[in-house]
Amino acid sequence: MNPDPALALAFLNTSGPPGGGPDLWTAPEDVRAWLADEGIAADPEALADLTLPDLRVLFDDALRLRHALTDLVGRWTARSAPAPTMALMELNRRLAARPRRGLELAAGSGGFEIHQHVARASVSELLAPIAEAGALLLAEGVPARVRRCAAAGCTRWFLDTSKNQQRRWCSMAVCGNRAKVSAHHRRSRKGSR
Repeated sequence: MNPDPALALAFLNTSGPPGGGPDLWTAPEDVRAWLADEGIAADPEALADLTLPDLRVLFDDALRLRHALTDLVGRWTARSAPAPTMALMELNRRLAARPRRGLELAAGSGGFEIHQHVARASVSELLAPIAEAGALLLAEGVPARVRRCAAAGCTRWFLDTSKNQQRRWCSMAVCGNRAKVSAHHRRSRKGSR
């Protein structure tokens, strides 16, 4: 599986909804629900079977990874100082925890078939697809196309795929609309003076 680099941005955007607001993850169960909703767990059964202590570890690990990726992507897009060592180490720690995959040859109707299976994932392996997506984004992405929303109070990231590369908001329906309404009100007030 080659994860989509956009997954890394979706992961970073769990820090708040469009337009700003509280963190989307306030409890360990929130991380499990997000991973399940995104369908990225290589082993959905392992995700469903997590105990409360495992969920706490996953929650803490997810927050550390999100912080590291935010730091790495922020510096990468700003083309500023070199990557912080601790953030890079955290991402590499998650990359090293890739789920183990194996192949099995089986006799099928009229020949052989190859089946791929994933060994039971540990808690540390559940975040590996996100780390892979982040690594792909940083290694193969174009920094100028990855942006933070320009709306006041919004911290969301987006990939600018617009033709003229002038997109400013994470969501036209939320942040873009608010900005346009605000600009309209400013113009109206100036006109009424």
